[in-house]
Amino acid sequence: MNRQGEEVTVPDGTWHAGETIRPLLLEIEQRPNVPEPWLELLEALLLAQQYREAQDVLVLARTYGISGPAVEAYARRLNEMPLPSGSTLMERERTVMGLLTLRRFDECATAVAALLERFPEHGSAWKIWGVILLHQGRPRDAVQAMRRSTELLPEDAEARANLAIAITALERPRDGVEV
Repeated sequence: MNRQGEEVTVPDGTWHAGETIRPLLLEIEQRPNVPEPWLELLEALLLAQQYREAQDVLVLARTYGISGPAVEAYARRLNEMPLPSGSTLMERERTVMGLLTLRRFDECATAVAALLERFPEHGSAWKIWGVILLHQGRPRDAVQAMRRSTELLPEDAEARANLAIAITALERPRDGVEV
């Protein structure tokens, strides 16, 4: 499916992307601070299974100040979609966990940063980011990341324990706390 009007079969019948997307792009160009056309464009791109484009549109919409519950709902939906590179979220998580297990913190930090950029509401990624920050001797930043992980994963005992460890490290930085 592309933006040139290629047909996509949806449960209701045939949908022409060009018929929906072109007018929305014109409307966004004329009024970039109005949320409705952005949201309609996101929906159209999701229907067309254009997840990479939808992610780009979401980022661009946010740069124009488009926010709110509907935008966050689209962000969550996009986080559940397959990644355009062919790798799945699960594969990325395994890579991150492998690097963390091998204590290759610099590489792990890069991988987690990329994961959080793509999936900013990913609680486990925030948890791992906090661990990396703690290992880098940045307990204040680790506490912030781990607090975010506990917000996203309120039932995760490990996230809460990691937060307690980071707070302890913040209070006693010379002890070299291990996570």
